[in-house]
Amino acid sequence: MMGCYQRLWLFLASWVAVLSLSGCQSYWDADPSLGSSVNSAIRAQVANPNAPQTKQSPKQGMDGVAAKKSVDNYQKSFDDKATTSGMPSLVNINNASTGINP
Repeated sequence: MMGCYQRLWLFLASWVAVLSLSGCQSYWDADPSLGSSVNSAIRAQVANPNAPQTKQSPKQGMDGVAAKKSVDNYQKSFDDKATTSGMPSLVNINNASTGINP
């Protein structure tokens, strides 16, 4: 025959098991608007949502000669070891329109 303390421990252990398993229920009543703020932020970041349907010409930008010159000046800026007063410059400012390094 079980003692009084054994019954109490069995009773408490069964309630702990029931309460701990009730936290694992599979039903979750989510709000229907859950995630709507994330979805609206993603939609707001799309530049052109109808891009596949429309046939737009590409944006006009820099002409080829100016683009080539700016790329060449950029690459040349890494080769130039221009120094002022014998100390190397920490900041290399490249004027793309004239090609002169100050």
